Amino acid sequence: MIHTLSFCFILTAAVLLSCQDNGHAHEQEKVPQNSSPSMNVALPPDFSITLTKDEGMLPVYSTLFLSAEACFFKEKDHQIERHTPFKLSPEQLNRIWQTLQDNDFERIESEEQNVTDRGGISISVQHNGKNTTLDNSGMHVLKDKWRKPFYEIVRVIEEVSRAALRKKKVDVQINIHPSIISGYDLEVFVRGGGIYNSEKEGKKGSLAMDLLPGDYMMSVVLYEKNGPGSSRNTLLRTTMPFSVGEAKEQTFTLKYVDGKLRLE
Repeated sequence: MIHTLSFCFILTAAVLLSCQDNGHAHEQEKVPQNSSPSMNVALPPDFSITLTKDEGMLPVYSTLFLSAEACFFKEKDHQIERHTPFKLSPEQLNRIWQTLQDNDFERIESEEQNVTDRGGISISVQHNGKNTTLDNSGMHVLKDKWRKPFYEIVRVIEEVSRAALRKKKVDVQINIHPSIISGYDLEVFVRGGGIYNSEKEGKKGSLAMDLLPGDYMMSVVLYEKNGPGSSRNTLLRTTMPFSVGEAKEQTFTLKYVDGKLRLE
């Protein structure tokens, strides 16, 4: 009798352990494939990536193209275009490729919505003989679950590219002529260089910008005050083209002469 009970106990314990093991295995099968970062797969020999940003109806956009053979950053600002070639190391390209895999880039989805004049970001990835497009611009809007992976991909692409482009940048100084400083308020805008408003930031004798070589458009507004504490009138609003060369340090001077603004 004792032997019979012992056998039954052992048999029951074995069955319970077997059920626990099967249940655990079943739970493991339910874990999604993308619950952990992808395995490090070698960079495809045909790999390239294009990231485009645009501002809707405005003729303003930028394009980053990255590959092992060549990279470039292209900007269009109305009638002005700039094209800057640069290089990325194999390690930098591998970081981008790994980020794409870690964020399941081939599964990222958008949906069409009835929107107008919407800019945004689109990414085109060439890999393993095929092309994958990720789109969050115009009428194509990311599904909510894919926003975080999409913008993590964008962050890494831009971070890696900025590090390489930084080596190409030029220290530009815009001196403001004393005649402007003493008598007027001034607003200056250079795309990629920043915005200056003398009424908010105080009078400055010069503005510092770090710009890539190429052509630029400076937007300037000159204001004239009627008296202490009074409102100001717009005296002049204009845009002025200027070019930044390859030299690492360059200086320009903004003057107001004979009713006209000049950049020399």
